[in-house]
Amino acid sequence: MLPFLAKIGSVLIPSQPVFMSLAGLAGGMTCVYLARREGLETGKFISVLVLGMFAALIGARISSVVLCTRPEEFRWYLNHPVEIFKFWKSGFSLYGYLTVGIAVSVWGTFRVGFSVWKVFDILTAGIILGHGIQNIGDFLAGAHPGKPTGLPWGVVYDHRLFRGPRGVPLHPFLLYLSAIASGQLAFVWAWFKARNQRGGPFFLSGFFCSVFSALKLRFSDGELFSFCFFSYGFFRFFAEFTRGPQGQIFYPDFPLSQSHVACIGMAAAGLVLFWGLRSIREAEEE
Repeated sequence: MLPFLAKIGSVLIPSQPVFMSLAGLAGGMTCVYLARREGLETGKFISVLVLGMFAALIGARISSVVLCTRPEEFRWYLNHPVEIFKFWKSGFSLYGYLTVGIAVSVWGTFRVGFSVWKVFDILTAGIILGHGIQNIGDFLAGAHPGKPTGLPWGVVYDHRLFRGPRGVPLHPFLLYLSAIASGQLAFVWAWFKARNQRGGPFFLSGFFCSVFSALKLRFSDGELFSFCFFSYGFFRFFAEFTRGPQGQIFYPDFPLSQSHVACIGMAAAGLVLFWGLRSIREAEEE
């Protein structure tokens, strides 16, 4: 556990805000780079990107309070609503980040006259990269510990600030999420390369070409976003079984956690969107 990266005089530099900044910077630069390659006007795209990121942070903070806090903590936030928006205290949820960020980005995209699906494909790459980086920072800070495990890669925490069970090997839940993001990032990179080169060689071209062929991808706008939306929800659903106990504010006796339910909704929405876009485009080609 490394909650602080450095100490400058009497000032401690916490790891989570640093990695959050790195995640935003790396994700934003990736999006701008892809937007230029896709022929979008940089200034307009940056305005959509900044607006979407700001709204996403608010949504991520609010959803973290709703989904990831214990009932008694949730009641405390209701009595102290200003505390919800103190971002430096950390606590962010990907579900709110995506929901609010997507909604505001749709509005901003229509305002500047871009193709919504093209923008979302570009944003997918930045979100996945940033998410993978942020999970590493959260892992170092000891956030969202996993369940006890006997596997050889179990992580033992003994830091005084750790809020979970100390001295017990735990699943590195957040590293599992980073691994999912890494696999998706490779898929995204290969998708853009395959679409632009149309069959030319690229990283692990044999493997990804077989995957693309099995999925019958058309490399059309919106396809990448919808597939990654589905696949993340699908894989994270299983990763959630290794996560430590969560506070269940809604339906505390339900056998699945609130995060499990959110994963199911995410995977279902991505799958419906993926096949819906394909059906529409097949109908247009007939």
